[in-house]
Amino acid sequence: IDDNLHLSIDDKFSIGDEIFISYGDLTNLETLCNYGFVSNDNKCNFESIDIFMMRKPPCKVTISGMDGSIDQGSLATLRSYLATPTELENASNSFFMTPISDSNEEEVYCLIASFLDEAITDASEGADKIQGEDDLVETYLRKRAETLQKALQNIKKKFPLLEY
Repeated sequence: IDDNLHLSIDDKFSIGDEIFISYGDLTNLETLCNYGFVSNDNKCNFESIDIFMMRKPPCKVTISGMDGSIDQGSLATLRSYLATPTELENASNSFFMTPISDSNEEEVYCLIASFLDEAITDASEGADKIQGEDDLVETYLRKRAETLQKALQNIKKKFPLLEY
């Protein structure tokens, strides 16, 4: 492997023109690990947390960095995990893509909120611990905490009396 970087472009440009490259649609974690930077306004960023339940496969919950929304696939999975036998029997929607009952929906969001709360604490404490030692990792952890906090705020808006 040589130490040269070769770029080619299809567009015409003049000497002195600024040329931009794209790293693609990558999350902050991917750009940190692969390229050594973190973006404060990455439109492609998302964060994930794993939810573990006894006798169930882990469920990866993905949160949008833009608005804190939670992916529908993980909501469907958790709805099915937490459904009562009667709810499962009476489920009229396919693949649990819509709520099956008010109580089930509240349980799903309560479970997610508890894992979000823990992940926010971990990211915030990690950023505080590394403050001044590694700016990139600190920035990543603070952006992670901010994204997860958006999701938790969305849940609290939806269920203001939710206790977790």
